[in-house]
Amino acid sequence: SGRGQLKPRPWVTSSFLARSSSMVNVDGTIVRVGGQIDGFRLTRVAEHKAVFMKDGVRIELTTDGEKAVDK
Repeated sequence: SGRGQLKPRPWVTSSFLARSSSMVNVDGTIVRVGGQIDGFRLTRVAEHKAVFMKDGVRIELTTDGEKAVDK
């Protein structure tokens, strides 16, 4: 529905790697490392991948639409 929320199947459309300013585009919303989307904090950006954490749950999103969840 609104911007700044993780959809049931969020999609990372691009990742931008920079030492202190890495960011990802999640369904049209740009999120920098340390930023949040739907309460999930972006903790890491790699080529074609973003890692989010919330309440001990780790979610890894990729540009090919895969999503991995670790508790």
